[in-house]
Amino acid sequence: MNTYNIQPNFQVAYVDTNLFAQEGFTSGLLIEVKQILILCNNHSFDAGIISFSSRNTYSKKNSILTSTFSLKKESGIPIIEFSISKEQMSASSVQYDSFLKRSFGGLEPKIIFLTSPALCINDLQLSVLKYITDNLKSTVVHIVADDLFPGMNEKNAKKYYELMKKGHVLSISNQIKKQLMVKVGVDSERFMNLFDMSDIITAPENKNPEFITLVNHHPLKGREIFDGIAEKKENYKFKVIESWPDVPPYKNKNVSFSKFFKSPSKLYAQVKCLLIPSLCQEGAARVGMEAMMNGIPVIAHNIGSLSEIYGNHAFYVQPPEPIDYELQGTILTPIIHPEEKERVVNDFCVLLDDIYNNENHLKQHLIKAKSWAISYAKKGEERFVELIKEWL
Repeated sequence: MNTYNIQPNFQVAYVDTNLFAQEGFTSGLLIEVKQILILCNNHSFDAGIISFSSRNTYSKKNSILTSTFSLKKESGIPIIEFSISKEQMSASSVQYDSFLKRSFGGLEPKIIFLTSPALCINDLQLSVLKYITDNLKSTVVHIVADDLFPGMNEKNAKKYYELMKKGHVLSISNQIKKQLMVKVGVDSERFMNLFDMSDIITAPENKNPEFITLVNHHPLKGREIFDGIAEKKENYKFKVIESWPDVPPYKNKNVSFSKFFKSPSKLYAQVKCLLIPSLCQEGAARVGMEAMMNGIPVIAHNIGSLSEIYGNHAFYVQPPEPIDYELQGTILTPIIHPEEKERVVNDFCVLLDDIYNNENHLKQHLIKAKSWAISYAKKGEERFVELIKEWL
């Protein structure tokens, strides 16, 4: 069987199944992956990405699962990308096994990171984990960053979680750690977010804080709530940062719009206050800690793991309970009762006014929050380096 003659061969690799190819380093989860790989490279552990994407066109003449591969870099991180067609993403397990043997070839990283699938486990994800577990000597590390991991009633779940138990599992919060055990019987270790503070903290001379900001205008991130706040508080300037590629364009005459910032420090130079009105069970929401590192107040829904992570360093609003969900294409939109929406919008507005009408109190709060966030980042990095050395 022919294999690809591929260089480089990584000591540490993130193995991706079509997520990175679609989003790049734009979601909080993949930014976390980027920080893991950068930290490994900074400590002289060669790290990169092995990605399986659906970029190729499909030819019905092919009776076997075929692919092309390319070598590239993004944010300084080397990437080996195998491209197959979207049609072939639903190949049989036998086809996948043969394809993975050709693809991995001589690749055998000492550590392989995987991120837990969201909502469902497709055949490619299961086949990749099975191949790695059965054929490679690599230490496999799973990162669970939110509670969107599939339940046991989903297709492939039982097989996937049995394989997952053979590796190491890291959960981004104690709440997710507990849910993972209760729902699917997988134990895990608590894992702290990683940050590149040199790329996050804005130099004082570059700061021009103007905007009440929402990062990611996906409906699940509270776009409807944010728009309601902007409509009520005309005395503030508002800005949203673009969402993932499958989300429809954002349009609101009362709100400025910005493309994704590759350098967070440029984003936080403009932010006066960060809002996190999420309507989903958030993990650690790294944007909140990034804002705190820059001395920016954070107002968030008390949802998911946010209050566990942020403690009293953020201001909280009790979230509404969606009465239903609407699915349009790949976009899940929570339906909020009008009275609940009004309550939540008013609560955010009251907090906005309170924190800016008490500047002295706010100043002391932000000093403590910044100190905590920076300390959290340093502890997370120290612990992660310990783990890498153990696994290598």
